[in-house]
Amino acid sequence: MGHRLANRITTHDQAWVSLRDIGLSRDEADAIVAEYGKQVVWQCTDHTDQLLLIADPGHLPTRKSRWFKPRVVLRYVVPVLYVAIGTAAFITMAQLSYAVYGFHAAAAAVFAVMCSAFAVRLRPMSARVASLTREFDGAPTVRIMASLYGLSPNLATQLAAAHGYHYRGMMTSFVHGPILLYGRDR
Repeated sequence: MGHRLANRITTHDQAWVSLRDIGLSRDEADAIVAEYGKQVVWQCTDHTDQLLLIADPGHLPTRKSRWFKPRVVLRYVVPVLYVAIGTAAFITMAQLSYAVYGFHAAAAAVFAVMCSAFAVRLRPMSARVASLTREFDGAPTVRIMASLYGLSPNLATQLAAAHGYHYRGMMTSFVHGPILLYGRDR
């Protein structure tokens, strides 16, 4: 299992690593990290997992401004997919002129889009944490759907603090569950 950690820390300048995900104890992870001349520069811990930010000595978490964030997918891509797949299902139903086939096509399309919305959860925890940290890109406020990442609210709040954000509150949504609100420290 140490090869997964070694691969992750040698291919990235800084890498978030879930100890539960890589299957190592903290002591084993510290030994591998020291072997490659890196160190743990930030840690987030609760009863569910330990998340370690591993980087060169002296580096703090940096904000990476990338266009791809899970919130972009949920806000822009998924609605377009709903419209496209719904239109395709309607055309299929009209061409086949059988309501049964059209209903099955529409149901399959809706199921596929719902699954794509939660594709983030199919990735390993270390990759999900890296995706979550991209959400903290310097915006004044950030909304995080906790169910999307599979992290406890406590770990999400600690990750937000690593990037200069603080907890502001929580909203609940019937579709997305709890949504955590964070604000940037000035």
